[in-house]
Amino acid sequence: MANVPPPRKTPLSRALSGATAPVAATPLDAYKLAKRAFLAGERVDMTTIAERLGIGRVTLYRWVGNRATLLGEVMADLAISTARAERGRIDATGGDAIARVATYLVQTLMGFEPMQRLLGAEPEFALRVLTTAEGPTAARITEYWIHEIESEIAAGQFNPVLPAPDLAYLIVRMSESFVYKEVIAGEAADPALADRVFRMILQSATG
Repeated sequence: MANVPPPRKTPLSRALSGATAPVAATPLDAYKLAKRAFLAGERVDMTTIAERLGIGRVTLYRWVGNRATLLGEVMADLAISTARAERGRIDATGGDAIARVATYLVQTLMGFEPMQRLLGAEPEFALRVLTTAEGPTAARITEYWIHEIESEIAAGQFNPVLPAPDLAYLIVRMSESFVYKEVIAGEAADPALADRVFRMILQSATG
């Protein structure tokens, strides 16, 4: 099964991981401005961000990649933070924990106004950012699920037949089919169906 390619490393992604020391204006500052604009329902504009930071557009693009890459980092971080918070709230383990967190994330994103607003305003661009290698969103969320699956395996709570990367890939792609169904197919997905689908995937992969 094909895997989502790894996210392209930029100064922003390295700064998010704590790998670089802060200077006067940093890639993290650009990220924070983009996140603030996204959550406020404003267009994430590269020229505006560069002007607010007092840097040139060339520098901004060198720091964070293009607009798709920057928005992808914002949305990936929001999604992963949401999943981690839910994982910390529940006592479940193994496939049950993975299914519950995946379902919660899908249902949360389906009602997340900033993301749905972007999907409505710029559907083609948003889907490229969220589902393809143009943005790091899918790759970063896949990495999160690989880590979670491998953690459950290491704890002796999960024994999947499929390799963790393949199972993570399935979770991400099935999640996308729910969250973006209205944009892709013109009809709303049933959020209650997500839990049944994830449990079916995880049960079929458990030996």
